[in-house]
Amino acid sequence: MRNAIFRFFSISATLTLLAFALVVVLFVSNEMLRQQVAQRQEEINQSLALSTIYSRLVISLEMAAARDNDDRIRTLLAQRGVSFDLRSPAPKDNAGKEEAKEAQ
Repeated sequence: MRNAIFRFFSISATLTLLAFALVVVLFVSNEMLRQQVAQRQEEINQSLALSTIYSRLVISLEMAAARDNDDRIRTLLAQRGVSFDLRSPAPKDNAGKEEAKEAQ
């Protein structure tokens, strides 16, 4: 009987130690994953801020290339995959539309 009780407690203690070791390993793994996620989130936030600056820079370069007819800037933008139309949009002339309506 004593032998069975000793075996039971030995097995219970071994399983408890294994469970504790598993919890420690999972805790360390979880902390590493949390750090990786936090690092990636920081990179994403930085890239969002930089994308706003990049967009403004591209728009400014497009406007300068169109205004100054600068082939070097156009070539630089084209190498980066940016294309734009040199034609300016037609101005909206409400006065002309109103005069046409009055003539009818």
